Amino acid sequence: AAYDAFVADNAAHPLAFTAKLGAARATALKGDKAKANELLKALKDGLGEDEAAKDRVEQLEGLVKRLAK
Repeated sequence: AAYDAFVADNAAHPLAFTAKLGAARATALKGDKAKANELLKALKDGLGEDEAAKDRVEQLEGLVKRLAK
């Protein structure tokens, strides 16, 4: 909730991307892996050509997969 509130109030802030990753991580840790994957897909789809950011999303996707086991 805190991550979402930060992004809602600060969408253009440099840490908004990190907050979105945090929201997806928190969602996965709460047990909703499907929702976490949806958040990550939406985030990744909006990154364009930013390979470093895509790498961070992919790392978190790996974590979500490991949590699903």
